[in-house]
Amino acid sequence: MPQFLKYNSLFSYILTFIVVFLWVSVVFWSDLVFDAKISKIDKISNNIFIDSDNLRNNLIVYTSSTDLSWYKLRTWCKIDYKYVTNKLDKYYFQVKYDKSCLNPILFLENKSNWDILPSSKVKLNIFSYAKIFELFSDLDDKWLLKIKEKLEKQTKQKEKLELYGFVKIKNKRLIQENKYKLSIINEILDLRKQKYLTPVSGVWLPHKYSKIPNSARPYRASYTDWIHHWWDFDTEFRHDVRAIDSGVIVRVISDFKFDDLLKIKRAKNLSYEDKLYNLDILRWNQIWLKTAKGDVVFYSHLDYLNPNIKVWTFVNKGEIIWKVWITWVPDKNYKDYHMHIPIHKNPYINSKVWKYNINDYMHWDWYYKGKSFDYILQHQAELFQN
Repeated sequence: MPQFLKYNSLFSYILTFIVVFLWVSVVFWSDLVFDAKISKIDKISNNIFIDSDNLRNNLIVYTSSTDLSWYKLRTWCKIDYKYVTNKLDKYYFQVKYDKSCLNPILFLENKSNWDILPSSKVKLNIFSYAKIFELFSDLDDKWLLKIKEKLEKQTKQKEKLELYGFVKIKNKRLIQENKYKLSIINEILDLRKQKYLTPVSGVWLPHKYSKIPNSARPYRASYTDWIHHWWDFDTEFRHDVRAIDSGVIVRVISDFKFDDLLKIKRAKNLSYEDKLYNLDILRWNQIWLKTAKGDVVFYSHLDYLNPNIKVWTFVNKGEIIWKVWITWVPDKNYKDYHMHIPIHKNPYINSKVWKYNINDYMHWDWYYKGKSFDYILQHQAELFQN
């Protein structure tokens, strides 16, 4: 073969390789080019309310000179999406969240090669009913009424506006969100006018000194504050226990073992925190419910726990969600059946709203702390109804 033909053949191979490489780059790496062409992202709302059929959806609008109709809207959990339409350079994508999806990040993904457009990233605020309820329950009536007044005023103003196009859609969404929040505030305010239910149906408030708050517990003075913080409702083994109020589960302990009693700290000059830690062990299996009043109820000495009851579960007032177990105090070595609940009072510290933790709840004062036996007997019916 002549030498020049060999060079021409080699040149053809190289040229072919370059063309193929460039074509593959365009097809499989085109997102890098397309990504730069997304000039604006808009949406009807920054929020998703996963427990509302109307407010679990959103409309995302991408402004791009690149054709985005080949893309789908994605997140790292289950959603329904729909490419709606495009007008000029605006591409409309509708998304509806599944109730179990709490991932706030959305992005566009190429249908053909699954490449992601980094600049298409959208971050939403994901709210459950329980989260909003818990947020508002940490506010006192004064602040709740201020927020209610503000939302009502804003809603009336927005309803009067004559708007068109996408601005009208966004305005309608804001009105819906305001009304959703108002419904939760009104529920909390209504519940605060009511008394708590007793935790065990048919069992009225205890009247024995040993069964009410502030009664002495000298047999555990060496490792707790030796004060009874709670009420003991005598009842049958495995009796149903109900939520004393509508509220949110903020803690669940379901794996207590008798060996855990060995973790009780015993030493001279224990700190108050150590004593609270010891009390926490003595409560065994527990469910902590933050009520509409913002208080936290420590349901203790529990046996069967409803598997649906998890942290951030919302429960309704009167809902049956667990059962009575036995209590066993290691120093005294006795067994009995009762429902054991302290109720710790929310101090309504505005700077701590949605920032309280388990340790905070344990440090809150319990109802009737420091009050005499006679005082509690005279006033406890003001807190509870049967």
